[in-house]
Amino acid sequence: VVIDRCEKCQGVWLDGGEIFHFSKDPARIHWALEQGLRQPHETKLSCPRCKKRLVEGGLLSDTLLVDHCSGCKGLWFDKMELQELGGLEMRGHKPARESKTAGPPREWPAP
Repeated sequence: VVIDRCEKCQGVWLDGGEIFHFSKDPARIHWALEQGLRQPHETKLSCPRCKKRLVEGGLLSDTLLVDHCSGCKGLWFDKMELQELGGLEMRGHKPARESKTAGPPREWPAP
């Protein structure tokens, strides 16, 4: 996996599916992304891969705001947000719309 990091701001771009390589619980991340970001809103930023407009919203919590591309499924993490994702996974935060009866899918797309 090649990590695309901005030398200026220290943010990280992960192409579609690469997030699963950095997650302790890839099925949970997949589930959260399938459900959609929390309180999503369009940003002024364009995807570095496909040039579609990025959408910002919470991933696993309202406080971890990431930018997501609906076209190529890439994710932008500002400085330290990837580490914050690991912390949220450790604390057991659940995706926004997850119910007690619904679970994550058994399989997810290969990166």
